[in-house]
Amino acid sequence: MKLDTRKIYLIVASVLLALLVYFGILSPYITFKNDEKDLLEAAKRYYDVNYTLLPIGSRVSAVSMQELVKRGMIQKDYYIPFTKRSCSPTESWVKVKNDKSGNPKYYPYLSCGVFASSTDHTGPKIKLKGKENITIGKDGAFTDPGILSVEDNQDGKIDIKEVKISGTVDTKQTGTYEIKYSVTDSLKNLTEVVRKVTVVEKLENTILKNTLNKGTYKNIEANNYIKFAGVLYRIIKIDEDKIKIMSYEPIGQTDKFNLDKYLNDYLKTLPKKSSNALVKGEANVGIATEDGKNNKEEKRLITIPSIKDVIATTEQTSFIAPYYQMWLSDNSSDKESYFQSVMASGKYHLDKMEKERILPVHAVLYIKKDLNITKGNGTKENPFDVGLTPNKKAGDLLNTRMIGEYVRYSDTLWQISKIENERVTLISNFILKDNDGKIIKREFDERQDGKLHYYEVDNKNNIGYKVNNESSRAIKSDYFDVIDKEFNVYKEKIAYKKEYKKNKYKTRLYAPSVFDYYATSFNAEVRMYWYSDSTEEENVKAISEATGIVLTKNIADSRMYGMRISGTLNKKASITIGDGTKENPFEISLWGALWKKK
Repeated sequence: MKLDTRKIYLIVASVLLALLVYFGILSPYITFKNDEKDLLEAAKRYYDVNYTLLPIGSRVSAVSMQELVKRGMIQKDYYIPFTKRSCSPTESWVKVKNDKSGNPKYYPYLSCGVFASSTDHTGPKIKLKGKENITIGKDGAFTDPGILSVEDNQDGKIDIKEVKISGTVDTKQTGTYEIKYSVTDSLKNLTEVVRKVTVVEKLENTILKNTLNKGTYKNIEANNYIKFAGVLYRIIKIDEDKIKIMSYEPIGQTDKFNLDKYLNDYLKTLPKKSSNALVKGEANVGIATEDGKNNKEEKRLITIPSIKDVIATTEQTSFIAPYYQMWLSDNSSDKESYFQSVMASGKYHLDKMEKERILPVHAVLYIKKDLNITKGNGTKENPFDVGLTPNKKAGDLLNTRMIGEYVRYSDTLWQISKIENERVTLISNFILKDNDGKIIKREFDERQDGKLHYYEVDNKNNIGYKVNNESSRAIKSDYFDVIDKEFNVYKEKIAYKKEYKKNKYKTRLYAPSVFDYYATSFNAEVRMYWYSDSTEEENVKAISEATGIVLTKNIADSRMYGMRISGTLNKKASITIGDGTKENPFEISLWGALWKKK
């Protein structure tokens, strides 16, 4: 059989073409894809070791091929096809982004001359008009603000008409509704943006539905708890143009002479969002009779409960009554003021005390009436939230939060008592205990040498030394910095911002001062505990009973009392989880701020 020459040439050409395609295109492509896969696996090994570098939330992390080679995750060279030149180690990388479930997803990009991974793993960017989260009152009007622009990294600007919009908002029913905007680019990369519209009940409507006597709460079991500026308050009443609230726990303690200064300092600690919601209301500032009459009133942003508040809201066991002692705004004379105490029966009692004594202070604020309830049902466990608390994210520095919020550290509960110069001071919400769970009680000064001793950190027999050194045996203290701490010594009476002199020591942990309690809770586990304040007048170191009364007279150094402790955190202390409540306190880390920068 005679072979057709043309057929032979055709077969040979086909074979040669196949070989050319294979060796010229297919084989290099297979090699490239294998290298790309190898790059991907190397990146996964890298992040398995350096898991703290994985992105948080919607953030993106990336590692270069150069870094992977440096770390020994890649031990071979990737070459550009048909050359001896290496693929670019600086222009090759693996990107990591979390999917909708929060799991990391890896996107390799390998640059090898004519062969390169696709760079477009992201969909178009949709910019919305207005806010992504909108809150409106029930029965109000809502119009979708719409879309500002759509732009893609490859396709450029995309017509807004290409965006699909779905979802509706029923303003007659409370709840959170979603409006979804979706669009794809030419490579079918999908982008979805969701605007959340929350329809809420007006705070004033809820109050009027649940109160008697023209908007005044009286029932101790009333669901009138509200979270404001990170602190738990209770609603006292609603007036024509404002709502009156009182802090559930004391915001601190002071003598009555320095009350205004103390309250104004507390007011300065409120975040801007909260301060903007305040309005001026009535404050009793004069001398009153026991029924609260004949008093002088002024308009102020902050005050404390009055006799009238106690009478109006109390049925002997109201929500104002359960506190041991607290100052009332009314004065009985130039030297004395009214205060409320609780008898053994649980009934409230009004009495008088010298203004120079130190008692707990409950803040009374007036907030705008037209606020919306964004969440909560008014119970203690789930208080009303009117959306004035700054949002928090994992990785946020703790110094961006608020005084009074709770922090869990070393498996114990603390509260933020001060934020100053980017430093956060914590105060323990517990009495120091040993490893067996027993309360650690100490005397102020064991030596009993007849000398007057103040709070001294460098004296081994002094309680200042014991708090700084022995506390770290019971709790972790590595997040607290050693600081130059000043301790006040008063000439006569202890009074707010009336320091006579200061003794300075380097210390990590220390006993709080009398006035460190902008946000604290009484602890019935121990009746008394030491403070760091001292006086020159007597051999006395201030202590406090569980009732809240600060004792400053004739307290022997040898008496045994418990200890609450304070410390100043490292500036890098950052939030990992939690919402700052007592039930769900912030957990902290020194690495959160670094994660956020990635």
